[in-house]
Amino acid sequence: MGRDNRKRRAEKKRARIKRAKDRLNQRKLRNKKNNHSDIFIQQLSNPFDGLNDNERKDIIQEIKENNEIKYRESLFKINELVRRYNPISLLAILTTYGLTIGVSDQGVTHQDGDSSITQAHVELLQALALRVNPNVFKNEVFAPNIVQELWDAIIDFFQALNFRDFSSDNNRNTVEENAIISLQRRMRGNTQMVRNWGFFSQTTTISKEIYGCFDVQLRKTYGFTASNAIVFFQKLIKKTEKANTERHHLFSRLYKIKSKSKMIFKYHEMIGASHDEALSCINGLDIEKESNKSLYAMLLSHSDLLLHEDYLFFPAELSAEFEINEDEVVAILEKFSLELGGLENYKIDFLPLANPVWLTPIVKINQRKYFCAIPQTFFSFVIPIFDDLIEKINKPALSDRRSDYLENKIAEIIHRRFPESKTVTGIKWKLDNVEYETDLITFIDSYAIIVEAKSGSISDPALRGAPKRLKRHIEEILIAPNLQSKRLELKINRLKQISEPKDQLLKTLPVDINDIRTIIRVSVSLENFASIQANIEQLKETGWLPDDFQPCPTMSLADFDTLFDFLEHPIQIIHYLKRRQDIEESIGYMGDELDLMGLYLSTLFNISNIEKNINFVITPMSSPLDAYYNSKDAGIVIPKPKPKISALFQGILEQLEIRKIPRWTEIGTVLCMFSPEDQRKLTKMIKVIEKNVQKKWHIEGHRNTVMIIPNKSSQYALCYIVYNNKNLSRKHEFINNGAAIGLEADHVTQCLVIARNMDEQNLKYHFIGLLEKDVEKGANKASVET
Repeated sequence: MGRDNRKRRAEKKRARIKRAKDRLNQRKLRNKKNNHSDIFIQQLSNPFDGLNDNERKDIIQEIKENNEIKYRESLFKINELVRRYNPISLLAILTTYGLTIGVSDQGVTHQDGDSSITQAHVELLQALALRVNPNVFKNEVFAPNIVQELWDAIIDFFQALNFRDFSSDNNRNTVEENAIISLQRRMRGNTQMVRNWGFFSQTTTISKEIYGCFDVQLRKTYGFTASNAIVFFQKLIKKTEKANTERHHLFSRLYKIKSKSKMIFKYHEMIGASHDEALSCINGLDIEKESNKSLYAMLLSHSDLLLHEDYLFFPAELSAEFEINEDEVVAILEKFSLELGGLENYKIDFLPLANPVWLTPIVKINQRKYFCAIPQTFFSFVIPIFDDLIEKINKPALSDRRSDYLENKIAEIIHRRFPESKTVTGIKWKLDNVEYETDLITFIDSYAIIVEAKSGSISDPALRGAPKRLKRHIEEILIAPNLQSKRLELKINRLKQISEPKDQLLKTLPVDINDIRTIIRVSVSLENFASIQANIEQLKETGWLPDDFQPCPTMSLADFDTLFDFLEHPIQIIHYLKRRQDIEESIGYMGDELDLMGLYLSTLFNISNIEKNINFVITPMSSPLDAYYNSKDAGIVIPKPKPKISALFQGILEQLEIRKIPRWTEIGTVLCMFSPEDQRKLTKMIKVIEKNVQKKWHIEGHRNTVMIIPNKSSQYALCYIVYNNKNLSRKHEFINNGAAIGLEADHVTQCLVIARNMDEQNLKYHFIGLLEKDVEKGANKASVET
């Protein structure tokens, strides 16, 4: 019996371990097969649930050992392939098939074929190829299966990087230590894989605007200007895209040719080969035994061997085509290139987090010929590239430029969407006899939006997860501006409560301080801080946040710009920022600011049904915004994604914005507190009561009101009243009765009352009021009425 019990226990243990592994594999599969056109919130279970410490350690150790083997085997395979075959040709093929994005009249589509190859994979492969001495290249001709072997090897290598440093001893660490380790892993993962810190038009515009003022110094020192370097890589990207597009169109036409001999002749014409070479090919093949499809595949594979020619560039030709002086073109090519074998002595272990290709994406073949398959890498790292160049010339001037630019750009973005707002910058004020300065504060209606700008650069050690440097940057770029804006909020609230007419802040502000009813705080950084800024609350367990820390929306400049562009109603921007702070404090999530914007599109942040203290994955939710802005950058106009708002609510918002009654933004913000589903139900119910009013308006107690009473997660109720010309005199009676019912619930503090005369269709409402419960006096009062 004892042996049987041990056997059963061993079988149960193996079963639990298998289930844990299956959960891990399912998570990997979900991540791999994510269709970014789908919008969903995904809750992930803990793959180690039900395992004891020893079983968990066994699994982690097995994962670590397996990935160490995979790391070495895949690295050996990559080195073998790039030595045996032409690495330039292999890089060209992987780039073309791995990074190609389709563009049609419907906009930018996702990557064709298997999307598992990313820009980061190609960058790493290029660095590994540059480690090989060019004298050992054999340059053998290769078949398609070789490309697949390399494709699989680079993916395996990347995956192994993420798992070979797994530690099974985390249970010996404190909560703070484990939180810091987790943060370091996120930083390293972001540094390894994430490349887009903004949409393409944003990266080019921001980099030109920041660094263009240093053109004279850069030309004098390096032989080229920032403006021309940016234009050079922009045009290089367009040139490679054009070559890929032309190739795609040519082969699409080739595929439609029914005659096999004509297909071969046409193919040879496409690649610039002679008629005799085409005949030789036909004579060497028994084409009657080949299907049209297999023949086409054969020709396509042959053309792949010539793909690298689309990525070969010559200075004189680029100079003429790009309209940039040839000497400057050569200076750019030289500065941003590495020779074959140029990384021969560079340690492999450094490549995942400090790849020289990031700053030098061009390969120098010889004095007059260069290869570049990934010119987009320049824009992924354009800020550190120019920061490094300019710091060597005038570091203080660069620091001042970054700071001035960020503040001015934020003001420009705000003015673009809030042209009638009153904005002041560089405000100096005192709190408890200590002087502070706030970067920007803008006033729109009864809202004050405090914006703190942080232009500090994020160092390479921090991006590699060095804990001391990481902590310092978090304190400087994320925590300090948050505390600063909170101080000003406290100061304003104090001045509203205590009369201090001589306070210098009152003289600085362009509005009466008593007109400020709501304060929103926002922090904007020049650079993307590995998306940490999108969820500062996740840092709480590190012990790095102050005990009284109250997070506010924190985002990069590019994301701030996107927010103010895709949300066209000022009310929606205010509502987004207001609810964004609530979410930061109450819901755990994995995603960046664009994912949050995608979540807002479909929910208006009405997600009270999501449990607290659970992390939700929202990473696919940015896809509508990605599609729109990437298509726009490609010159294709598709409908801009809009928040899911009913026609009824849309009309009310538009009327509010036109009339701009006092506190119109507050009314609009409360209106947005109701979910798309609530809006749908309300619209449907209004149609019912309109018919009822039309028939029974004269009957006492007839039904003419729709009420939305929220659950305890919300303090807002909504009352919609319909009347007609015949009972117009009872309008205020209906309004008062509706407000009283809306404010009955203990958790409701404000009731939005909307009344409309159904006989007059020219307006979306004829009365709108935000009525509040005066808790201290036990009475109700109307805050706004029109």
